[in-house]
Amino acid sequence: MGHAASETRAEVRLPRSRRSDQYDEEGCRLAHSPFLLLRCSEMAVPEDAQRWLDEARADAETARYLLEGGRYNTCAFMAQQTAEKAIKALLRSRGESGWGQDVEKLAERLTAIALAVPTQVIDAAHGVDQHYSRSRYPDASPSGIPSRIYTRGVAEQALGWALIVLVYVEEQWPQA
Repeated sequence: MGHAASETRAEVRLPRSRRSDQYDEEGCRLAHSPFLLLRCSEMAVPEDAQRWLDEARADAETARYLLEGGRYNTCAFMAQQTAEKAIKALLRSRGESGWGQDVEKLAERLTAIALAVPTQVIDAAHGVDQHYSRSRYPDASPSGIPSRIYTRGVAEQALGWALIVLVYVEEQWPQA
């Protein structure tokens, strides 16, 4: 005799208009299993979400290495990857999926799950977005190829934006 598949999700705050038997008094989604009912905040962060955060941190370190090595365009791309993976990690930690490369849209999705996202984080996400294609493709900028037009200042700015996003995600990370 099989059991229905259980759903386990980390803390997710949703509007009170959702079915009340699935959410606690604070709007936190409850996790259901055939044997017990837990508050989402009492559960561990999904392993998948932790892997995304770990990779975002590794990308930040790679970006720093590339900055010091003078590979400014690739540093900017890794900065974009840092921010993208960090936000996807936070979404996954809340039981949501993150799809796409638009960091600003991903950050705005956080507000849909009732997380307060400071304007500074949204602005940083918007800033780092421009480096997804422009930093890699020779035809993405009319002024030249990425390896020749990116400067240390541009790369530092991109990395700074990525770190704003990463620090925000780490501050919001569910505690064990």
